[in-house]
Amino acid sequence: MMRIIYCFVLLFAVLLVGCDSSNTDTAEQEPSQSKPQDKSKLLGQALELAGQHKFDEALTALDMLIAEYPDYAEAYFRKGNILHGQGNLLYDRSVAMDSKGDVAAATKNSVESTGKFTEAVNVFNKAIELNPDYGAAYLDRGINQILINQRKAGYQSLDKAEEIFKAKLAEDPTDVGFKIQLVNITGFRGEFRNALEDAKTILSEHPDSEDARNLVLELEEVVGLRN
Repeated sequence: MMRIIYCFVLLFAVLLVGCDSSNTDTAEQEPSQSKPQDKSKLLGQALELAGQHKFDEALTALDMLIAEYPDYAEAYFRKGNILHGQGNLLYDRSVAMDSKGDVAAATKNSVESTGKFTEAVNVFNKAIELNPDYGAAYLDRGINQILINQRKAGYQSLDKAEEIFKAKLAEDPTDVGFKIQLVNITGFRGEFRNALEDAKTILSEHPDSEDARNLVLELEEVVGLRN
């Protein structure tokens, strides 16, 4: 069951996308009066590094961003995403080493992956502290809590994320993004077939949504309906 959860996490990890910096003020500044760089631009630079799989450099960039903008909830959220991704990579290495009979290496990577997931939980806590209505942060915190066997707390986080997404969807029933997030929550609870049916419903309502189409395909793979 835990391996299925890890696979589902990998399939539906939050995409790290760059931010639009087209509005950045490019006017020259006097060296002694240079204003801080726009936080969206700095975030975009960090996510670009993550997209290049330069995860340590991305984390360093995010730490610098947080030092300059300590109340920037999204910076903490994105840092949690990257830590979670590193944890997934370490877990996969652990599985690979275990399959080769290298118990010591498998154990080492497993312990390190748990450390990354734990650190991610702490970072998501900060994002939520700064923005108590941050549904995606509750969702991702819940995923990582489940992965470190804090299952009760994890499902409570998923419940809170679901509450927020449903409220958002009530405000805008056409928002496919919130619908997909709700399907993700169903999947993370282990209800993969229900998630698949919900995803198919979303695709029928939004046939042009590439995200909905990919969601259906990936869920079909999870439940074994595709080779």
